[in-house]
Amino acid sequence: GVEEIVRQLNVSKTPVREALQDLEARGFITLSPRKGVLINKLTKKNITDFYAFRMIMECAVIEQVAKLVSDADIGLLRKCTEQSKACIKKNDRLGVLKNDREAHLYLARLTNNSFMIPQLERIRDLVDWMILLRRERMTAAITEHDRLIDLLTRRDTKGARQAMKVHIANSLKSALKSLNNESP
Repeated sequence: GVEEIVRQLNVSKTPVREALQDLEARGFITLSPRKGVLINKLTKKNITDFYAFRMIMECAVIEQVAKLVSDADIGLLRKCTEQSKACIKKNDRLGVLKNDREAHLYLARLTNNSFMIPQLERIRDLVDWMILLRRERMTAAITEHDRLIDLLTRRDTKGARQAMKVHIANSLKSALKSLNNESP
């Protein structure tokens, strides 16, 4: 529990409690008075629920920003995908995650929606957790990002929204496939 973590890290209880509460709020752990800290497992239901929520949020982002995105915004998004491609060549999975996160959150911030942005930041924490499990998905996701950026370049809201739906649906399929492969 908390006392064990405090002892191992040689820190006070307050920052440990706050960090654990943050991890619980983000869905990574459950704090149990009797059992201590329990690491949450991904289940088919919570993955499916999560991706349904992500689909709604990320499609809403695309609908809001597709017509407003500037050439400079497109340039930054392209830079993220190019950096991700370079990371894949170096087998730098964390680099791919960093660029993927940056691109998705950049789009979210373009909405200027103070309610949507923090929710999408929390979503990204869980996406990162799931993506770490699925190396093969990264290359396909980057191809999907390229398609989305091409549609955003044309300010094609309908096409960009559909591309985002495909991207999220493919990510869901991959997450469920990984879950099934990990099952005993």
